[in-house]
This record gives sequence, structure tokens and C-alpha cells, in this order.
Amino acid sequence: MHWTQALYIGLLCVALACSWRQPWSALIAAVMVGNLVATMTLAPDPIAVGIADAVSAAILLLGNTRARTVAMLFSVMIPVYVSADWLLWPNYATYAIIDLIAYLQLGIVGGLDRGIGRICRAAARRWRGLADPASQGGHAAFGVAPILAKGEVTHERG
Repeated sequence: MHWTQALYIGLLCVALACSWRQPWSALIAAVMVGNLVATMTLAPDPIAVGIADAVSAAILLLGNTRARTVAMLFSVMIPVYVSADWLLWPNYATYAIIDLIAYLQLGIVGGLDRGIGRICRAAARRWRGLADPASQGGHAAFGVAPILAKGEVTHERG
């Protein structure tokens, strides 16, 4: 067993432990473990591993958003396998790229995407533009008055 496989197995265990109480975690766990076994068994043939990744992606499409996001990353791996075969890359170069995508999958499985989403929402609330009426509490001077001053809103009186 290569050290990268041992690292992946350890990180997979951590990711599955962190996500165990999340919806669809059993499906995601089963697919990730099954894909690991298929990858270790079929490692000498990257195209066969790509087929296993395609099957894993198809199964994960049955799940929730997190499962579909992991499936999307499996689908990103498939062109890497095909182009590596076409360009005659050695297996270690192909798997170096695949490993990066796989670590991203583990982050999503483990729930790191929740923290990133919270950070993005907090930053969006903090740095709204001054012309945004919501950031000023809906004050009329920042929302309605500039529109009226430009003459874009007309009132019919009569």
C-alpha cells in the first residue's frame, strides 16, 4: 500500500465520522468505501477506475445535494482518465491529479462546505455596497430618492 492510499483511507474515515448524522450519509459512505475498494483493485488500469467512478457518480445522483456534489466531482475525474490515456501519461501522474479531486470530495463528505458557505454569507452581509437599501435598513434616501431624482418613476395625477 502506497502512503497516499493510507492517507486517503485515514481522511476518508475522518470525513465519514464527521458526516455520519447528516442526511444520506449511509449512501455516501457506501459509495465512497466501494469506490475505494474498486480503485485499489483496478489501480493498474486507470480507464477501469474511471468506469468505477462513473458508476459511483450514477449511484450518488440518487441522493441529496451533498451526494450530487460528490457525484459531480466523480464526473470531473473521468475526463482526466481519458485525456491521460490519450496523452500517454504514466499512472502516477494521472493519480496525482485524481488525488487532488478526491481530497476535495472528502472535504465535502466531511462537511467542510458548510463552513465555507457560512463564511461567504457573512462576508456578503458585511460588505454590501452603500447603495444597497437593505444595508441601510431600507432608508428612503438610499433606495427610493435616487430613483425619483433621476426621473425614472412618474406619477400620473389627474
